Amino acid sequence: MDKDGKAFIAESLKINLNIKNNNNIYNANSTILLNSLKRIQLVSKEKEIIIKRDSSLIDSPLFRIEIGIFLLGEENMKGKIIIDGNKNKVESKSQLIQLNYISELSIYDNVTLCNNLNKITNTTTEYGSAILAYKSRINIYGGEISNNIMEVNVNKTNSSEAILPEIMEKNYIYDVKGVGIFMNCSKLYMYGGKICNNEGI
Repeated sequence: MDKDGKAFIAESLKINLNIKNNNNIYNANSTILLNSLKRIQLVSKEKEIIIKRDSSLIDSPLFRIEIGIFLLGEENMKGKIIIDGNKNKVESKSQLIQLNYISELSIYDNVTLCNNLNKITNTTTEYGSAILAYKSRINIYGGEISNNIMEVNVNKTNSSEAILPEIMEKNYIYDVKGVGIFMNCSKLYMYGGKICNNEGI
């Protein structure tokens, strides 16, 4: 990582998503792992593409990035990418996206991270309803992170941890728990987009 917190990359790949079913929905039943200094960009040229958490994917995120760069969308993208936690059907114990160890995430217009329920227990690796970032960088140029829920399991946390701090209403926090985004030794650069209607219960 350089002085601005950006990762160095050895390989780059741009993928135009094209899911061949009537609803353009991909049911994610396992975590998609990006690692080893790769730069992966997902775009949709025209369609609305939905990547949805499957009922079998409970304990892991939909995407895990380790020492890599992950770009969701691009400037002036005409299609849409929706990463959907499927909270009405799935009670998960993880985020939509995890960034670990010198990784970077960029989000552009027409990208939505939504509808994830994260029923956390008692470790910082589980915090954040949409994104967890550890020693990483997030760039938000557009898009939306919304309607995600982080539920504190009061049986596995002490009373002080179970009381969510007032600052969580701002949807992200750097040092305790984040409703939409949890940051741990990480940087967030927000140039556009919205982080809204995320909830801690």
